[in-house]
Amino acid sequence: MTQTQLLALSSILPTVLGCIGLVFLAAAFWPLGGATKAYLRTALFGLVGAGAVAVSVWLWLVLMRTAGQIAVQTPPPPGGTTSISTAQRAPSSSPAATSSPSASAASQPASPSVSPTVVLTPIPAVAFQPDNGPTQVITVAVEPFEHGVMLYRSDLKQLYVLTDDKRFKVYPDTWDDTQPDLGTLTPVAGKYLPRRGFGKLWNSNPDVKQGLGSATAPEQGLSGTVTGDGTTTTIRADLTYALAKDGTWTLK
Repeated sequence: MTQTQLLALSSILPTVLGCIGLVFLAAAFWPLGGATKAYLRTALFGLVGAGAVAVSVWLWLVLMRTAGQIAVQTPPPPGGTTSISTAQRAPSSSPAATSSPSASAASQPASPSVSPTVVLTPIPAVAFQPDNGPTQVITVAVEPFEHGVMLYRSDLKQLYVLTDDKRFKVYPDTWDDTQPDLGTLTPVAGKYLPRRGFGKLWNSNPDVKQGLGSATAPEQGLSGTVTGDGTTTTIRADLTYALAKDGTWTLK
């Protein structure tokens, strides 16, 4: 049970005593019976009522003093710990204690921000295995380049680099959300830098970057399909790409 709830419960007794005292005081002066009986009743009821009211006032004073001394807990600052402050706080005589937080922060030298170093390792190509099965619905990403196009298929997490000489290579997509998006590093005037998995492969492999050139449009995610007959994989997205087992590609 919290301290606030305990205080609420503690306030019941003085409230009840105060009400009882007022009732007895009112009954003490109510005109009822003979003079002798009225005198005795007034004295007895007045004494009980005054005592109950006095005890009620004393309990309320104790309760209010206790409430003023309760420690107030403030929420922790971001990245910090919970701090406890007291409602009745003695003033500090130390000059250092009266300095403002902003003045203390200003006296500390600013820490230079350090940009993360991106270490790129060439991603080796993998062997192409033509699909052999019915049509499947997949997510396809497409990005055109000066000298070709890059494709991404979601079911295998593979990247296809298609160059203008009608050759293609397959690479695994090794990028995830914990890695930097290299497409935001350095802008190219009039061109686009590939991002995410396309950007990692393009920046890591000099032969891919040289073979494709710069991107001519942003990456586009599409709902597409893939099918194959054992010798050719056909991917339908913005266009229909036929990837043959001998490493060549055509548009259908």
